[in-house]
Amino acid sequence: MKRKYYMIALLVSALTASLSPSTVDAKQGHDINVAIKTTINPALEKQPQENPNSISNRVKDIVSPKSMTIGTIPKGNLYIPKDTPITLELTQPISSKKSKKNTSFVLRTVDNLILNGTIIIPKGEEVRGKVIDSHGNGMFGRGGRLIIDIPSIKTLNNVTIPLNGYVNGYGSDDTGAVAVTAVVSLVGGFFMRGENIYYEPGQLFTVTVQKDTDLEVTPETLAQAMDQNKVRGQSLEVKVAN
Repeated sequence: MKRKYYMIALLVSALTASLSPSTVDAKQGHDINVAIKTTINPALEKQPQENPNSISNRVKDIVSPKSMTIGTIPKGNLYIPKDTPITLELTQPISSKKSKKNTSFVLRTVDNLILNGTIIIPKGEEVRGKVIDSHGNGMFGRGGRLIIDIPSIKTLNNVTIPLNGYVNGYGSDDTGAVAVTAVVSLVGGFFMRGENIYYEPGQLFTVTVQKDTDLEVTPETLAQAMDQNKVRGQSLEVKVAN
């Protein structure tokens, strides 16, 4: 009998040593000062893209010469090029343990984004991300999961810039629980849990501009449109009460 349990213990040990986590817990695996590179949201890849060379667009250019475009940018306008990197800093903690699906979180730009000598997105500009999906660690060594997206950022003249800001994060699995469950019993794995995934305030993310995006300005109007001294925000026109 003792020999039987000894052999089981050796087998569990061997399986545990041979299995390695497929993912790394963010709290242990990410230097907070090293930016996490984001990708395009898979949902966006499935959407049909407009063809600037389609017949309808070509007819539009012929009928209305002022609408002539370079790609999707009106002729003479400035734009932010596709794949331009922007580094953001997380301002609040998010995790697979506590963050709920569809909740938002706040980041800020780390540096000014400057185009032709003019700041178009200032340092410290607030950006909002969204938790797409989240679940905490679970039984049988399952790690937590946290999927987030940072969809867009706005310029000083209120143009929305679409971003590739998708991160699919996993906490590390407890491979020992997998081995125990496979060799001994379900009871052993029941009490073993994987790791949750955490992103702490200060964590950096590098997002990229999703596509060439029209800034709706020309070189001549750039500086005026991006004037940081202008009052920004929601504007209301209210008549006095009678």
